[in-house]
Amino acid sequence: MALSLTEAGEAAVAEANPFPALMSIFCSPKYAMPNSRCLLNEMAAMIGTGLDEIMRHNPNLKTKCLEAVVQVIKRVVSMGRNLTSDEDSQHVAASNLENSRTILMQYVYNVVQILEQILHVEDHIAPFVAVGGFESLLELACFGLMPGGRSLVAHLTCLSSPSIASSTYSTTFNTLSVLVKTICR
Repeated sequence: MALSLTEAGEAAVAEANPFPALMSIFCSPKYAMPNSRCLLNEMAAMIGTGLDEIMRHNPNLKTKCLEAVVQVIKRVVSMGRNLTSDEDSQHVAASNLENSRTILMQYVYNVVQILEQILHVEDHIAPFVAVGGFESLLELACFGLMPGGRSLVAHLTCLSSPSIASSTYSTTFNTLSVLVKTICR
């Protein structure tokens, strides 16, 4: 589908700023497994492609789009820090931690799919960095995304397909490293 905006339409979209609300679904438990299957497969990548199109054809919306993406990255990082703290304290039930880790991995995977589609366009990189995207991306890569020890074993055993889950970690980390390299070029 295509979105064709006149100057007045672009101004109306800028004023309404729907991007934070759109991006929030990618880190909402309501839309993550096991509650929903709507974000499975390539849904996040499709939204990322749509955001890329909007930014390329409506440059005045680029900053708002990228700010919404960075806002979601920061939210996922915060969730990851809280989860890591809960895992370290061991005052939270193990089953809750396993579910939270699984959901967090879905959020990170969603963010990475969106970023892949946006950051392959060189014109988006400088504005992404300008709105704090690079720092947020580094935090996303460093906050303890992958559990260790018993938490890793517990996490893998609670998933329906551990062989896919283990590759999700490497796919996500590989993509994050490619994105960091792309920005550093």
